[in-house]
Amino acid sequence: MSTLGTISIIAGETLRRSRRRRHLPVLFVVTLGVAGAFSYLTFFGSSRYEQFFCHIMMLVLPLISVLVAVLTTAWELPGLMADRTVHMMLARPVKRWHVVAGTYLGVCVTSLAMYCLFVFMFLMALAWRGMGQPPALAHAFVLLGIQVVFFCALALLMSLLTTPAMTTVVCVFYYCIGQLIQPTLAPKLTNGPMPSRASAWVMYVVLPHLNYFNLVGPVVHQWPAVPAAALLPVVLYGLGWSALLVVLAAVRFEQCEL
Repeated sequence: MSTLGTISIIAGETLRRSRRRRHLPVLFVVTLGVAGAFSYLTFFGSSRYEQFFCHIMMLVLPLISVLVAVLTTAWELPGLMADRTVHMMLARPVKRWHVVAGTYLGVCVTSLAMYCLFVFMFLMALAWRGMGQPPALAHAFVLLGIQVVFFCALALLMSLLTTPAMTTVVCVFYYCIGQLIQPTLAPKLTNGPMPSRASAWVMYVVLPHLNYFNLVGPVVHQWPAVPAAALLPVVLYGLGWSALLVVLAAVRFEQCEL
């Protein structure tokens, strides 16, 4: 069987297992409740309500989608190793990196499918209130989808370095602080003594900047959308980091004792 076929089969099995995760229906109900509750909420004026609703949507949607990605991914490879399913997979002509790539593809499909469902809920809530979509909303949805792909890769790597529970804690913590890394470090790159600038440059380069995927301001304040091509560098940035993390996960999986 070809490499692509092997990875596709593993991804399909991962997708089948992921659909059984209990966190998916729970987060679905939570998102449905939030979108439904705010679609019925009355506010001081239609324009003020639109800003309020978009702000809530751009806070809840990325958080829920990241939780889906992390919780779907964190237990996948550790579960395969714990129940020795991975031994049966590797008994066939399957390489370890095939398992990592197939698992990552499967959890990405599951997480992105749930993310698209969450987006649909919020769009229906907007339509229910007769509100137009902010010009930058489509761009925001694209970048949040890239963020989901990134957190699948991060959780995959972390699950091979620590426990699934700790993986979840680390990923959620990084989601909270990752928005602040670039704004915090940028002023220190040119100011202060050389040692502090050098350390700031190192952290600036080696840590992913999640604020690149955050378009809360443009969505809430109805800013004009930039050309779609302007998103390409950010998309490549997110996909590049995701690919690097998956490669590191494959290297780590090669070293694991099964």
